[in-house]
Amino acid sequence: VVRPVSGGSPPLERVLDIGTGSGAIALSLLQEGAANLVVGVDLSAPALDQARENATRLGLADRLELRPVRSSPWDAIEAGERFDAIVSNPPYVADGEIPALQVEVRHHDPREALAGGPDGLEVIRQITAEASDYLEPGGAIFLEVGASQGEAVARLLEAASAWHHVSVERDLSGRERFVTGRL
Repeated sequence: VVRPVSGGSPPLERVLDIGTGSGAIALSLLQEGAANLVVGVDLSAPALDQARENATRLGLADRLELRPVRSSPWDAIEAGERFDAIVSNPPYVADGEIPALQVEVRHHDPREALAGGPDGLEVIRQITAEASDYLEPGGAIFLEVGASQGEAVARLLEAASAWHHVSVERDLSGRERFVTGRL
């Protein structure tokens, strides 16, 4: 969760979820009270349909705005539009590693949700290159990355803009799987 609600912290007003898929992250943020509104963007029309269905089922459809992406995550965002936080579980698997993934993943997840280019960082580069342009002052970015990509993604963020704090965080099994940056 981006900002815990416990302790009196107010929810974030607007969050952007890049590659929202079924809406799991966006809907969790809304349901947990960490965000008032989430804009979810995705290349996949079926994924957006699933996210819309999930939001309706949870009674959150009025707080989740879904938009299609044509090629870049930023083409779904209007000029001058800003967010308090950006979250993303982007495609980060190197194309050559896809055949070695677990069968359930290879055959269940759409390829475009997995394939991150030759080094797995293609989509992450698109996100980090412009993320700060779409954040309010003091905003933050939260990226899920491959277990061996943390430092490389942190360097991308540091090179892209004037982030005050970039860190690589561990998942529950101790692997470096999340990169965060704050303006």
